[in-house]
Amino acid sequence: YYNEANLGILSAATSSFKLKRGYMATVAQQNTGMGSSRVYIAQDGDLEISMLPAALNNNIRYVRVFPWRWVCKKGWGGGLGENVSHHWHYDWGAEANSAGLDSEYVPIRHGRWWPGFDVINAKQNVTHLLGFNEPDHVEQANMSVDDAVAMWPELMRSGLRLGSPAVTDGGLNWLYSFIDRCDQLGYRVDFVAVHFYRANYSYWQLHEMLREISERTRRPIWITEFNNGAQWTDNQGVPTLAQNATRIGEFIDMMGWAGFVERYAIFNWVGDTRRLVLDNGALTPAGVIYRDKVSPLAQVQEFPETATAVNASFLFEGNAQDTSGNGHNGMVMGTPSYVAGKSGQAMEFDGANDFVRLSPKMGDSTDFSFT
Repeated sequence: YYNEANLGILSAATSSFKLKRGYMATVAQQNTGMGSSRVYIAQDGDLEISMLPAALNNNIRYVRVFPWRWVCKKGWGGGLGENVSHHWHYDWGAEANSAGLDSEYVPIRHGRWWPGFDVINAKQNVTHLLGFNEPDHVEQANMSVDDAVAMWPELMRSGLRLGSPAVTDGGLNWLYSFIDRCDQLGYRVDFVAVHFYRANYSYWQLHEMLREISERTRRPIWITEFNNGAQWTDNQGVPTLAQNATRIGEFIDMMGWAGFVERYAIFNWVGDTRRLVLDNGALTPAGVIYRDKVSPLAQVQEFPETATAVNASFLFEGNAQDTSGNGHNGMVMGTPSYVAGKSGQAMEFDGANDFVRLSPKMGDSTDFSFT
């Protein structure tokens, strides 16, 4: 952690910074991680921020830096997941060992008081924190929207990338009220967690449900519990093992290419024919599908938003910074060289893996020019 006590002359005096590839940084206005805050991730290349949002410009008093992990979308909840090739996992708590390199552990603040902040904050090798589990259910977190919002600043203290409380399949009104309140208060919620157990849904029906949630909340989706129905939603019969394998395969194919889905984790214990892994560790047909499907990277490198003109000037004098003052820095990919150019320096590419990635705001209409 860095705050006013150890930021020194940089406290409330930072207007730009460079985040090296392989790190995540959370910055905030207040020592506690409160006030306006933002998470920056340098996954694909060094991230050069030459223009901070107005609320953070020369107003940062909290910084926490984490090593980043290149994690794919496919995850697992609970035990018995050793043979399904997941890339991240959680256990509805924060006590598990987080040192493993093959799968990233994600802690969760399950309920109002448990696990405690000190337990969560002491975890190593973690970058994300899930919010309360099914707060709209009396047998789970059982919290009102007001209660959850009141507790949210404690989660923000961690500096971890935060997922919303995961409501039951029928709890979207609770979720939307929570997101609206957090937006009004300026509380950071980085992604939305949802559960899905509706029976007889096609992959496209699931796609449209998740898309609508993402558009309504203006955030990416983690589906942290799902299956092809459940005992409490059966209304047209139970699927066979083969039918379930087919539908699960369709679901995860869709979540792989759907850009608004950031991560997913199936729930194993909703009826024998819906299981992926049996108690003895053997895989069902659906488990084989889940294991063998290749999952894309969860995170897509984002360019920071700037409220400036869509103009940029790149001189390539040892970097790909925008010298126009509009903050549209390029991201250098690969290992290009800086060589003598017609005027000053130029970039020399290998013709294969070297390039400069520009903000999507550059040339995002039919009316643009490059000179």
